[in-house]
Amino acid sequence: MGDNARKLKILYILQLLYRNADEKQPISVEKIIAELEKTGINAERKSVYSDIAALREFGFDIVSVKSKTVGYYIKNRIFNEDDLAALWDSVHTAEFIGAKRCDELKKKIEAFCDNREKQMIRRRIYTVNRAFRQPELYVENLNAVHNAIAEKKQISFVYEEGFSEGRKAKKTEYCASPYVVICQGGTMMLIAGCPELEGLNHFYINRIESVSVLPDRITDVREFVGDMEFDLMCYSRGLFDSYSPDSVTVTLRINEDMINTVVGTFGKTVAVKPYGGIASGLYSATFDTEISQELLSWLFLNSSTVHAVAPQELVNALKDAARDVYIKYCN
Repeated sequence: MGDNARKLKILYILQLLYRNADEKQPISVEKIIAELEKTGINAERKSVYSDIAALREFGFDIVSVKSKTVGYYIKNRIFNEDDLAALWDSVHTAEFIGAKRCDELKKKIEAFCDNREKQMIRRRIYTVNRAFRQPELYVENLNAVHNAIAEKKQISFVYEEGFSEGRKAKKTEYCASPYVVICQGGTMMLIAGCPELEGLNHFYINRIESVSVLPDRITDVREFVGDMEFDLMCYSRGLFDSYSPDSVTVTLRINEDMINTVVGTFGKTVAVKPYGGIASGLYSATFDTEISQELLSWLFLNSSTVHAVAPQELVNALKDAARDVYIKYCN
């Protein structure tokens, strides 16, 4: 055997251990020798044992299993079976990953699979609505946002405003201080502060276009909320549970400039339509959520631009809370 073949032999053995062996189906020395012969490499049992010993010395956790024959497999693989299934599911079901990119990633995942695992994950089939018109651009914008957050830099971008009944969506250019990206209902959302908007704002990544990272540093998030004790991470984990068994259908009367905030806060299932005619500048926003202390606090905080219409249970809770505050400060 030439020097080059000797060098390749140990690499082929490592490849066989990764692709053709696992705890349920360890590979025997006889099988290794047979597979090596297919590549034009002749090997003896003694040399295979020596190569396995060298791989162990290098750090690979190769386990031997004794039954009728001795078989081998790598115990601590880079990804176990559950890891591979999770990666496969994530790639398949991510709407923002285009079909071409999805196929590329699947092939890379399969490179970490043995033959049995490869057949296992290929049986996991999904029908996914890849609704994104330009998934590559979505990923590009998302990466730009993450880079700006990491560098603590402001960004500029064009945002497609939320749709409402009877009106075409408009696009607005913003400059903002990006703080964190959250995932809500499978959708990526940026929490940021804009000087021209009040408080913190929620922007869906799939509506963001033309992201540019600016040289200016971000503004401290506490300046936007006016609270030096504000905890952004607690806030970003979500205030409202739209899937609670105690959810009720809530209707709010809101100003036009609150549409994005309401949709961003309560989810993209919020139904928005004109309230009292388009000329009024008012809209109704309807969605399901739980009547909680967090909801009441949010409504009080935005009372100048948001008015609770239904259900009566929520209106009564707001009245009781307002009465309690009034009594407390009048005594």
